[in-house]
Amino acid sequence: MVFRRALLSVALLCAALVTILTVSASAASQKSVQLKLGDAVDVVGTRVACFAVKSNGKDGVACVIWGKGKPLVGSYTVGLAVDGTAVLGKIKPDGSSQQIFKRRLESRSRSAKVYKLGVGDVFGLQITSKIALGCKVINVADPSVGPIYQGVKVSCYRATADNPLPNTLGVSISDKFAGAFQFDAKGGVSSNGIIRAQPK
Repeated sequence: MVFRRALLSVALLCAALVTILTVSASAASQKSVQLKLGDAVDVVGTRVACFAVKSNGKDGVACVIWGKGKPLVGSYTVGLAVDGTAVLGKIKPDGSSQQIFKRRLESRSRSAKVYKLGVGDVFGLQITSKIALGCKVINVADPSVGPIYQGVKVSCYRATADNPLPNTLGVSISDKFAGAFQFDAKGGVSSNGIIRAQPK
C-alpha cells in the first residue's frame, strides 16, 4: 500500500512537472536575474525563499519555506548544485537541515542582493557559457494535476538556453510540497522522483 501511494505520488509529480515545463516554456518571463553567491530570491505571494549558496565546496541554489526571518521548522527544503547534485532536506529545530535525499546523476564575495520575483520570472547561476542552473517561478492552475501541485512554485534544473539537460535532476518547492525529479535521455520528465508534503 505504501509503495502504491509512493508510486502514485511520483506519477502525479511527473504529470505536474510536464505541465510545469510546458507552461514555463510558453510563458513570457517578466524578469531574468543572474544571481551571485549570497543573493536571495523572495518569491512574491508564497513563503518560498531561494538563496545562491556554496555548500560542501559547491555553488548552487537552495530554496526553503521562510517564516519569521528563518527557515520554517519541520518544512522541506530543496537544493541543486551546479554539478547536478539534487538535495531534499527537512528543517530541524536548530535551523539546520536533515538530509532525506541526495543524488547526482553525472559528473561535473560580494554584497548580497535580495530580488523579489513573481510568476514568470527566472533566476539562476551560470555554470558554463552554454549551461545554466536555472530556476523559474511558475503558477500551475491545470485542474488535471493534483491540488498539491497547483499554485505557485519554484522549479530548478540544469539547462541549455533551450532545454533541460538529459539524464539530470531537478528540484521543485512550493508552500505545499518539495521534491526532486529526473529528466530522461530525451530531456523529458521521467517517472523517477521523490516528494514530501510541506507542513500546513
